[in-house]
Amino acid sequence: MARIGLRVNFSKILNFVFLAPFFWCRRTAFFVAIDYHYFTKGTPELEDLEVEREILDRQLAFFSREFEIFNPKEFSFEYAFSKKREKFAILITIDDGDDSISENLDIFEKYNIPIIIFLPIGMCLPQNSLDGLRSRVFRSFFEVEEKIRDKLCGEADAFFHKVIEMNHHKLEKFLGHLNKYKSCPDPLSSRRLLSLEKQSNLINHPLVTLSSHTMSHPILSEISSDWARWEIEVAKIYIQKIGGDTRFFAYPYGFKASYSEEIYQYLSNVGVEFAFTTRALRTKSNSNPLELGRVGMHSVYDEGYLRGLAGGAFELWDSILGR
Repeated sequence: MARIGLRVNFSKILNFVFLAPFFWCRRTAFFVAIDYHYFTKGTPELEDLEVEREILDRQLAFFSREFEIFNPKEFSFEYAFSKKREKFAILITIDDGDDSISENLDIFEKYNIPIIIFLPIGMCLPQNSLDGLRSRVFRSFFEVEEKIRDKLCGEADAFFHKVIEMNHHKLEKFLGHLNKYKSCPDPLSSRRLLSLEKQSNLINHPLVTLSSHTMSHPILSEISSDWARWEIEVAKIYIQKIGGDTRFFAYPYGFKASYSEEIYQYLSNVGVEFAFTTRALRTKSNSNPLELGRVGMHSVYDEGYLRGLAGGAFELWDSILGR
């Protein structure tokens, strides 16, 4: 919580002394994408990932009053940069396709705020489906301690091909075996994600865009090229099947070392136009569209913090920390 407090105060100070508007000049020269994950009615247990419902309501009310909010359904660089704006602009995204989105969508509707939901689509599939099982096995690979993982799974490329060749029964058995050794589970693994039925109910919602966050949410730079292509290419197929927007993609974890030029090429090959990291880069007209920044949201309501955030304060924060 202390780290979040430092981030909040940093943003407030930059906003208060007008450093951000002075240093970054015209508000029309950039926009900031922000990123939510999970929502809760009570006090957040995952303070880096959860936002309390009451705080969300206040944040969205503030955003709707103070900022221009881009609609993903109309988004392009021309759309973002072709006109002058009197306000800061933001694009709102939500990672991981958590079921708490459907429970809090009414707040986004209340303020008419459009969103992109990035789905780890393989983890949303029924567990008894072949790709659903594969995705859960691949997810478990990263949740086993590395020394044990090497003994159980071997080298990543061989592991990938071994899993792809398994039938339904072998996958179930192998998943059960891996789960016995989980020591570093990702919060995603224990969340209830949006089912295919709920996704189909959202696909024609005027405020909702559904896009890819891979199949199993791996660190793409740490897996083999065949595995990475499977994560990207098969996820696109499923996103197309539900009627989602395949122009957008969000890198799992999204830190600088989690993607590469090779991953850019795989994304370009399947028609991805805009890929989002978790680095707090402002997006400008000359930004790399496959390396767009986002700022993670906290369960905090403070207008100075939110103004500084939209002004790009956290790009400077990341720069100071060498991210």
